[in-house]
Amino acid sequence: MSDHTSENTATQVYPPVPSPTNVKKCNTASAQSKWRPMTTYATIVEDGTSVKILIADDSEILRRSLRSFLEAHEGWTVCGEAIDGRDAVQKAAELAPDVILLDISMPNLDGFEAARRIRQKAPNAQIIFVTQHDSHEMAVRATQAGARCYISKSHIIRELVPAVEAAAKQALN
Repeated sequence: MSDHTSENTATQVYPPVPSPTNVKKCNTASAQSKWRPMTTYATIVEDGTSVKILIADDSEILRRSLRSFLEAHEGWTVCGEAIDGRDAVQKAAELAPDVILLDISMPNLDGFEAARRIRQKAPNAQIIFVTQHDSHEMAVRATQAGARCYISKSHIIRELVPAVEAAAKQALN
C-alpha cells in the first residue's frame, strides 16, 4: 500500500459502529457545523480539569510541532509522546490521556493495531488518527480499529483543534 493516494479528502468523521457503508467524508464546511467552534472545552470544565493529550508519531519534528500547537490552546496539556505503536500502548495505559493523536505508519506496531490495544487498556481515551494517508480504505480501517476520527496531515492546521475539542468533550463527559 503506498503512502500517498490520489484521492483528496478532508477529515473523516464516523458513527460509533463502523462499517464500510456508513463512513462519511467531512469537508471543511460541514466540519465546522458538525464540530461547532466553541470556547476552549477545558475552560468549561468546572473542576479545573485540563485535557490530557498523548501524541504518538515516529517523527520527532511532528511531535514537537504538535506539542507546541496544542499546548498553546488554553487548558490542553500534552501528557506524553510516543515514538512508535508499542510505546503508544504503554503510555496510554500509564498516563490515561483523554485524547490520543495516533499516526498509522509507525515502527514496531502500526497505528491500527496500537489503537485496538489502546481500546483495551485505556477504553475512555478518544483516538484521533493523524496521518499522511488520505484514502477511504484507511478511514474505514481506522474506524474499525476504534478511532473517533481521521485527519489527513495535509488538513491538520484547520481540522485538529475542532477534532480535539469534540474528542475532549466526549472523553470528559
